[in-house]
Amino acid sequence: MGAITEFGVWSRIGKQADRTTKAASFVDLALRKDGLTYSASKESEKLDSEHRFKGNQYRVFTQRNAEPGQLQTWIFPDSVGTFFDAVFTDTNGLLGYFNVEHYWDATLNSSAGSQDVGTDLQGIIFNGASFTIERGNTANSLELDLEFFQNAKVGFDSTVTKPAYTAPPLDPYVSTDVLIDFRGNNATDSYGGDNADVRSVGLQYTSNVELRNFRPSTTARYNKSWTNHFIQEPSLTVTVEIEVADDNYLRYDEGSALIEGSLRLAARHPSASMITTTTETITAGATGVDVITMADATGAEVGDVIVFIHPTTGFFCTLTATVVAVNDVSFDRDAQDSYVTMDGLTGGPIAAENMSWGVIVPRMTLTSATPPKSNGSVRTMQFTYEADLQAGETSLLVPMAYDHSASHA
Repeated sequence: MGAITEFGVWSRIGKQADRTTKAASFVDLALRKDGLTYSASKESEKLDSEHRFKGNQYRVFTQRNAEPGQLQTWIFPDSVGTFFDAVFTDTNGLLGYFNVEHYWDATLNSSAGSQDVGTDLQGIIFNGASFTIERGNTANSLELDLEFFQNAKVGFDSTVTKPAYTAPPLDPYVSTDVLIDFRGNNATDSYGGDNADVRSVGLQYTSNVELRNFRPSTTARYNKSWTNHFIQEPSLTVTVEIEVADDNYLRYDEGSALIEGSLRLAARHPSASMITTTTETITAGATGVDVITMADATGAEVGDVIVFIHPTTGFFCTLTATVVAVNDVSFDRDAQDSYVTMDGLTGGPIAAENMSWGVIVPRMTLTSATPPKSNGSVRTMQFTYEADLQAGETSLLVPMAYDHSASHA
């Protein structure tokens, strides 16, 4: 017998078909130390009654699982698609339900006759996420912080066979491999390539979920837990720190009207399974299906995210629709990155890499700007933007991500 040890724990995540059906397949996670916090909270009402004697006579059980938990990890190639899908859903629908299983190696004492070997968190919805890309003088790992609500928590007893654990096979993405196209003012700035002036970008997103209908149940884990949820008005805050290398930055907050900006991110991974080139032309504003011939498309998969990088013009990130032929890959340009024209024959060729992920924030409103301040050998400014959901829209940003490995039962 012994206690749960510091490192003898592991977790995995799977998507559920609905709130109460467990996931059928899972992806193993590498969480940050103490990176999973949860609380099967129980709330009650103490009744202020007159009942002859001093003290409380009645306390009624009102609801449970109304407090958020936290999951802290890094952005890995084999789970980025799962987490982006979990958080950045269209706001005209409901969030997807997920199942997080947490196991430990220890054999615990138990008065119940069987020892718990893990904890099963079911019906999880991810209310929000945040990450920061720090591009200083060195590379920094991309940490991902997620907030969630669980619908049920139950222990795994010793009759449960603990699954084998396989750590994510590839390192997480790092900050210096992320391309950042920052337009501080859409009225004066153009889309293009990686902006070397950007020192850091931070995104904080929340769906502002409202949990509803806490109901009794004959199943203990669901008793007085929430039975549905609604996405209220989502919010996205973007902070950008830049080196003051252009006087345009000093004028963003001087105009008489509100300033709107935009942001594009595209991450590369050094272990990409397809690193190739193309000499074709990628046209801004294109819609529908676009077929691009690569020098060698070996390694590309359906659903994969590919980033195209022109040496001078810019970059373009999109989801793979199909692999048409050996070296022909098709893309559905609708609702994807279509902001930069790149000619592979002029100043090319265009580099192409898979195993990417991307985020586009097409419109965000400047809310504050700091004056230039010392930051090492240069001076930097920090801009804060907020993205609003406009009438008729269903999302604040466009996420593009894919799990670059197979999940397992």
